[in-house]
Amino acid sequence: MVHFLHASDVVRAREADLRKSAARRAKRPGTQRERLGWALVEIGLRLASERARPELNRGIS
Repeated sequence: MVHFLHASDVVRAREADLRKSAARRAKRPGTQRERLGWALVEIGLRLASERARPELNRGIS
């Protein structure tokens, strides 16, 4: 069993890795499919981080 604080650290580290990869990929041209995939990863990370902070979503239902 994984302690919840350790799991949270692992999630943050993975999120940081994905953000770095997405930023690197955005600078390099790729196929349209690759660009779309990384754009979706970036959008998903933004949505997940906004939902993790409910104070940012006060006006959204």
